[in-house]
Amino acid sequence: MNKKRIIAGQRKVIKKVLIFLLLIPLVLPSVFSCSKRANKQSNQNVIETVEEQKERESADLDVIEQLKKAGSNFSKQHNIEHHFFLYNNNNIPIVTKELQRIGYMISDISNDIDQNGKRYWYFNAIKISLIKKELIFNDTKKMNLIAKKYNIIYDGWGTKIVK
Repeated sequence: MNKKRIIAGQRKVIKKVLIFLLLIPLVLPSVFSCSKRANKQSNQNVIETVEEQKERESADLDVIEQLKKAGSNFSKQHNIEHHFFLYNNNNIPIVTKELQRIGYMISDISNDIDQNGKRYWYFNAIKISLIKKELIFNDTKKMNLIAKKYNIIYDGWGTKIVK
């Protein structure tokens, strides 16, 4: 009987430790940043205004509607590509690490020159997901907040049509 109590007690302790370990990144995000600069940025209070939310969700609904009209099968997984671009490549390692940490694959990072002769970099954060309004809204909000946090541009999302 004592062994059963010890095992039950150990399970409770293990459960508490696991919960604590899962909460650490939420409570102490700066511990998991890769530089002093990232630590400063991760402590900034980044929010999305109601106007930004409405604009983002409207754009999301437009893409969903276009996919539906094109005959994409929403019961199947899609490779969702979230598009980012920036004029200063210093934040690329920090941003891509944060995106990878939350489950996104990163495409090749490319660069080009805009119509004013200024160099910019661009990449996609890719996640396999179903096309569901709530999931898309949640993901695009995350992308928008990350873009604001690091002063880069989130240019929406897209995917190929899946039949």
